[in-house]
Amino acid sequence: MKIKKLFVITFIFSLMFLLSISSNVLARDAQSTEVHILDTGQSDCILIKGRENILIDTGAIGLGNYIMNYLKQNNVEDIDYIIITHYHDDHYGSLIDICDRMEVKNVLLPMHKNKNRDILYKELFNKNIKVKFIYNNWELNNEEIKLKAILPIKVDEKIENNNSIVLQGTIEGINYMFMGDAEKEEERTLKEVEIKPCDILKIGHHGLDTSTSRYLLKLLKPKIALITCDGKESPDSRVIKNLERLNCKVYRTDKQGAIIIRGRDYKNIEIKAENMLE
Repeated sequence: MKIKKLFVITFIFSLMFLLSISSNVLARDAQSTEVHILDTGQSDCILIKGRENILIDTGAIGLGNYIMNYLKQNNVEDIDYIIITHYHDDHYGSLIDICDRMEVKNVLLPMHKNKNRDILYKELFNKNIKVKFIYNNWELNNEEIKLKAILPIKVDEKIENNNSIVLQGTIEGINYMFMGDAEKEEERTLKEVEIKPCDILKIGHHGLDTSTSRYLLKLLKPKIALITCDGKESPDSRVIKNLERLNCKVYRTDKQGAIIIRGRDYKNIEIKAENMLE
């Protein structure tokens, strides 16, 4: 009798454990992937939060505390991929700080030759962090996130912004284009690759007039534009006017703070702006 009772108790606890795991999996599956444009001033740090957590760039030097607090408040415990778009310190400045304070599974660095590439690679290697080089046609593909590096096609020896990794793809079925700091010269090379209009465009080079040409906007026809800026150096009024001519809704981190995009249909998308603590 005691054995039978013990068996029943064991069975009940096992069933409860399995139900708990199943409910956690279902909850994770039901939660849509989010895109967060952090308010890092005149620099870039973008979080894609889902089954896999991705950072596109890591903000300028000294922003590690703000970024770590932001990740913690949004229940991000580890990062699967950090993608550095190019070798300017307003895009990679807090990379090492974040890697020192959080589990980072992979760091993807642009493959073109650059002294900062070698410095970062050595530091990351010494910390036993897996480093890969991101290249044209690199892809990340899972159920919710499909991203592809479509630029640069060739290395610009003079302008590092034109070596920016440009990412195109879908997140929860919404079409995105992340331009890094690509300038007009790099934008024109889009005619050499396969692209499609985007629902949401992360504007290049913080909204400065060096980027976001009319040619680009005619190609992409964005519905929503996201600008990472401080409101002083940028954005340029000409860029804003070109976007407004398209009836494109503009969101700016200098005005709205961190911008959070949730939803699966850009027509019904929830965009919430939050001012987070520093």
